[in-house]
Amino acid sequence: MIKKLIPIMVMIFVLGSGYAFGFEVGLTGGAMSKKIDSGFHYGLAVTTGFMVPMVKFEIELYKMKENVATVAAKEKVLCVGVKFRPKFGRFAPYAIVGVGGEFDKFGLDFGDYHKFSFIGGGCHIFLMDMLSIRGDIRAMHFKDMNKTRFSAGVFLHI
Repeated sequence: MIKKLIPIMVMIFVLGSGYAFGFEVGLTGGAMSKKIDSGFHYGLAVTTGFMVPMVKFEIELYKMKENVATVAAKEKVLCVGVKFRPKFGRFAPYAIVGVGGEFDKFGLDFGDYHKFSFIGGGCHIFLMDMLSIRGDIRAMHFKDMNKTRFSAGVFLHI
């Protein structure tokens, strides 16, 4: 199921970009935790609006720096999600749901991905109309484990 959803979500994101009400790109970083171990991650997030106000599509690509005890974990992660984000002045809380996959080498063989679904939330605090900082927490559900991701980032809104 998740194997089929990732390309569909990417396609919706690309098609939705043509009808964008806004475009944002940001650099993120944070911590990943699970029962046994934790690690650091850093990456890039791209979000675009769609025809429905306050609904956005997000693609995130980030790299994990895991501790030695979790060598079996994949190093790179690709996530796609649907975000509901109203804006109240300089404060924009959001909720997000989506799917993703951990991998070592990017390819179209989704059988090599360690797939997961996620749900989360956070907020953007706008410093200026085109610049915000973001805080985020996501619960990631894998077939064999659960992880929690905490992150923050700086975003440019175009």
